Amino acid sequence: MRFAVLAAAAAGAGCLYTDPINRPPVAEIAVVDAAAPLYVGSVLALSAHKSADPDGDPLRYEWAARYCDAQNRCDPAPFATQAAATPAFSATVGERRLIAVQLVVVDTHGAQAATSQFFAVVNRPPEVGLAAQGPGTASGGFTVGRRIALFATPTDYDDPPESLSVQWTLRPVAGSSPDRLRWERKSDVEYHLWPDATGLWEVQVDVSDGQATASATRALLVEPDRPPCIAATEPPAVADARYVVDRAAGPRRFAVLAVDDELDPYPLAPDDPDGDRGTATFRWWIAGPGTGGVRVERAGHALPAVEVDPVAYAPGDRIELRVEVADRIVRALPCDDAAPVCSIAADGCVQRVTWEVEVR
Repeated sequence: MRFAVLAAAAAGAGCLYTDPINRPPVAEIAVVDAAAPLYVGSVLALSAHKSADPDGDPLRYEWAARYCDAQNRCDPAPFATQAAATPAFSATVGERRLIAVQLVVVDTHGAQAATSQFFAVVNRPPEVGLAAQGPGTASGGFTVGRRIALFATPTDYDDPPESLSVQWTLRPVAGSSPDRLRWERKSDVEYHLWPDATGLWEVQVDVSDGQATASATRALLVEPDRPPCIAATEPPAVADARYVVDRAAGPRRFAVLAVDDELDPYPLAPDDPDGDRGTATFRWWIAGPGTGGVRVERAGHALPAVEVDPVAYAPGDRIELRVEVADRIVRALPCDDAAPVCSIAADGCVQRVTWEVEVR
């Protein structure tokens, strides 16, 4: 009878309260940029923003990333971890191996859910640049017969340099001959070219890491060897000027001090590592009382200077000195023989100068 009274009293008290059952959260991994391939050096950016808690509880996100082999056997220790209240996670890829990422989401009651996802790290193709160095022309090309140094700059972010193979291809212009051109290997990444014909040459370098190949091509405009230019004389050869030689002063020297030329300058620079340059050559003519006023070449005198000894002349005698400069190419001067100055291209680059000398 007592138990019945107690039961009735409990029923009369109103309602019976019980705590709700906590439901576990849901874990989901989302890739921030699914289209971007993963290379060594890439950043794997993930987010757990699609994870949710059915009860609306705030979540904590625990991440762990491990490297794995092809059989999905993963390293015991993760290479990147993170535990935070924010859903974003990122890790820099350091090896070309499979990556397993585990996400555990935990609510405020300790309930949790886990998920994992694999990500493939793919081979990053090599890259290569190709540079050309050498004495250039005014138009940005190179001179036929002069050395052009070519340098390849291969780069690979996930393979050692010694594992790369480098292949060079030279495409000469029509008119080039294998017997004349020089194409020399200096190393895997350096070649030297001495082009033997004018036109647009092409060099290509291919770099392979065994899985992918990168190529670079360089066009080389090879231009003709231009005529030499008399750059400086002593005394300065001025048209219509008269140069006095004093009998009391002794011999006077007339000289070409400098000749500009891509292949045959004067004087030749002391450092010519390529061995492709020569020296300009000179021819001299003299006209005076001893020649009957007729211009006569000084045979065998290929030097850049001559001396006029006034003792061999009478006061008032007039002498004409002429010099012409040439390089390795035989060129006919287009000017009239009487012209004191001559320029093949009529552009200020002269190959002939003349001094009018008077003895006093």
